[in-house]
Amino acid sequence: MPGENVCATKGLLPRMKSLTVWQKTAATVLLLVLAVVYVCALWPAVATRSHADAEFLLAAQSLAHGHGFPPAAHFPPLFPALLALFALVSTDPHWLKLLPLLCAAGWFRAITALLRRMGASPWAAFLIACATLAAPGVVDAATSLSAEPLFALLITMSLVLVLDGRMAMAGVVAGLSVATSMAGVTLIAACILILTLGRRLGDAVRYTVAAMAVAAPAIGWTVAHAGAHYGSWNVLTGLHASEKAAVLGHNAYWIALAPFELLSGVSSENAAAISTGILLWSWFRRRLLMPDLFLFLYLLAVAGWSWLPTRSLTVVLPFVLWLAYRAFRGMRSKEAFAAFVVLGVGLPVGCSLYRIPLTLRPDPAQPLYAWIRTNTPANATILANLDANMALQTGRASVRGIDPTGYDLWYAPRAESAVNAAMLLRTVRVDAPDYVVITPDDNLPESAPWRKAVEALERAGVLEAVPVPGLSKECRLLRTVGR
Repeated sequence: MPGENVCATKGLLPRMKSLTVWQKTAATVLLLVLAVVYVCALWPAVATRSHADAEFLLAAQSLAHGHGFPPAAHFPPLFPALLALFALVSTDPHWLKLLPLLCAAGWFRAITALLRRMGASPWAAFLIACATLAAPGVVDAATSLSAEPLFALLITMSLVLVLDGRMAMAGVVAGLSVATSMAGVTLIAACILILTLGRRLGDAVRYTVAAMAVAAPAIGWTVAHAGAHYGSWNVLTGLHASEKAAVLGHNAYWIALAPFELLSGVSSENAAAISTGILLWSWFRRRLLMPDLFLFLYLLAVAGWSWLPTRSLTVVLPFVLWLAYRAFRGMRSKEAFAAFVVLGVGLPVGCSLYRIPLTLRPDPAQPLYAWIRTNTPANATILANLDANMALQTGRASVRGIDPTGYDLWYAPRAESAVNAAMLLRTVRVDAPDYVVITPDDNLPESAPWRKAVEALERAGVLEAVPVPGLSKECRLLRTVGR
């Protein structure tokens, strides 16, 4: 953009004395808007509405109480261990969500540093970082108990250290990324290939030794705790041939949808086709080994995992934006380029501002939580889909009772394969919960079949409705007959 060459970066904001008047105004407004968006997103007291995040919460609570990792934990240990440190102070949702928020703030700074080292002007790096942090998908991840902000911070920091020539430290940080998400292996592989292709064999050896010294124990720990999970949820070692094709096909489609969906919060096939074409053209026009090789390997890893890939792609969103920016910055028409930049930054900012009224709506489940805290015994057990969130909000023991695979949740022809009345009936008989609840978690693939299964047990006389004053139509509380 015009005036980029006069900017310098220090901290989060380009140095004010080097900016034009309109750049000073724009930078200040963007940071204020980001502050408003994140404060509003943090305001609700809901800890999580994702079962993946709920599992992190359960593990953190178990660690905080000295019980170790839950036997069913199937994720690397770093994020729940850090979350447990916060849980030692308080289990208030606002306090716990401070961890991913701090990671997102650090990621903002790391993005600007990385893009500067890859050739972006200070102002361009600042704008791309703002667009990334303003994206609704990133806002959601940074204001819930999600490991993505920590993972994004670690991989970005590792790439910065590689470009600075600090190979040992870069390897250590890359190893920590593996202790946060197994997808961090793609970062290590990409950096080793980049250094080897650049004939920097000494640097490659130092990086590899440092990375594996940290990553190997994390990989061993994860495989020991969740080897079956990782073996059955990927297309290489798990799933039948027809299921492999379904996972790869759906994931390729969802990956194409992801950039626009993360930036706008809206899924659009037309926008996906346009954005995919733009990104492919941008890559052919301006290819870079760093970070394009990492981006390619990461997309391959995500595509081969039987889980919705959209949220996993939040960590590479700045690389996607940089891919398009570096191709378009050579446009002859400065006005057209300025319009491109305004659209790229304005879309996520505008969409996040538009969502503020939705984020500030009262949680319809709060009357249910309050009733349970007041009217149920302290030793009561509750069957809930988001069991960790229910336990946090009510102080009662909660169980989920089902453990569907990623294929059952996202790719199976019938949603009832993830949860059905027979599964819940078995849980009621085995775990003997005192209450069963339905809460507003409509964005989860198992939400609708969960509701149908509970209603089927009610019609069969296994469950009976409990009247709760002021309860929203989205929520229900039922009692196990005979308990």
